[in-house]
Formats: sequence, structure tokens, C-alpha cells
Amino acid sequence: MNKPAEKTLDKLRNGENVTIVAFGDSITEGYDSARSFVDFWEEALRKNYPSALLRMINSGISGDTTFGAVDRFRRDVAPHRPDLVTVQFGINDCYNTVYRSEFRENLQWIILRIQEETGAEIILVTSMLPRNEQDHESLMRYYDVIRFYATEYNLAIVELDTLWLRALRGERDFDSLVLPDGIHPSEAGHRLIAEEFMRLF
Repeated sequence: MNKPAEKTLDKLRNGENVTIVAFGDSITEGYDSARSFVDFWEEALRKNYPSALLRMINSGISGDTTFGAVDRFRRDVAPHRPDLVTVQFGINDCYNTVYRSEFRENLQWIILRIQEETGAEIILVTSMLPRNEQDHESLMRYYDVIRFYATEYNLAIVELDTLWLRALRGERDFDSLVLPDGIHPSEAGHRLIAEEFMRLF
């Protein structure tokens, strides 16, 4: 993780209005789970900062790529006037043959539009690693782009691929963290993701 979202954290501590938009794909949306990490993260933020007036918006859509994100940015992010936006894409870009060069351009566009049109702070998010290790190398090439921009723009980052890799290596019960498809988080997986976000807060 890089630096925390300092302005958002200060607003939470001071009991101010805070709007967070979680922008992403099925992992953000909470595919096939009663509650997503966005729900658990909101719950934890409310517990830690009870005086803050928090508005949490889940703008995750299953199957979305960065092309879809670009198309819907001005509908699903900008109008909410967020203080903080989390950006989680990559899996579908990789699996749907969005070239890494296109992914790089789209992600940079999203970052710049968030900064220039909303002024919001940003947390970039790498995503999951599947049980099938043959896919890891391809996905890592996309996650490396996310890490590059976190460094380039000095943005906070939550590296979920690292979390999932540790689970795959036996530090946690991987099967309890994922649905039968081997990649989407279970409710326990979403709880764990929310804990990773709370390390910034």
C-alpha cells in the first residue's frame, strides 16, 4: 500500500460529510454474495468514525472492463461528487482480450478524469488471482500497470492479488475465501478485502 487518502481520513475523523464511490467490476459489485466488501468496509468505517456523515456508493458492474468504465464514468462516478473513488478493474480486461496498451490508456484516462473533474482522492485496487495458476502471469501484467500508476501519480493502492497469492500458498484457507468458480470472493473473502481497505483508515 502507498500513502493513505489523507483528506478523506481527516474528514472522517472530523465528522464531516464523506462520499465514497467504489468503481469496478463484479468483485466490487459483490457477484453472487449477499454482501460485498463495500458493505463490510462501510460498516467498519461507520463503527470507527460514528460522527462522520458517510455516503457509500457501489458502482461495480459484473463483467465490466475499463472500456465500460470510461463509457459510464460521467454517469456512475462524477455526478456523486465523491471525496474518494476506488478503482478496481483488470480481470475482465485480461480475459476479454483488452490489450494491455488499451488497459493502460483507459486506466490513465479514468485516473485523470477523477482528479480533474471531481478532485477526489483515489485508491487503485489490484484484483483477485484464480485457483488456476496458468492465468496468473497474464493477470499480473495488468496488475503491474495498476502498480505503475499508483507510483506515477502517488496514489494509495490495495493489492488484493498479493492477499490472494498468500492464501493460495497456504497462509489462509483459500477455498473458504472464494465461490466455487475459484475467483469471485465468498462472503468471507469480501470480509477479508474490507479488512485490507481498513488498513488505510
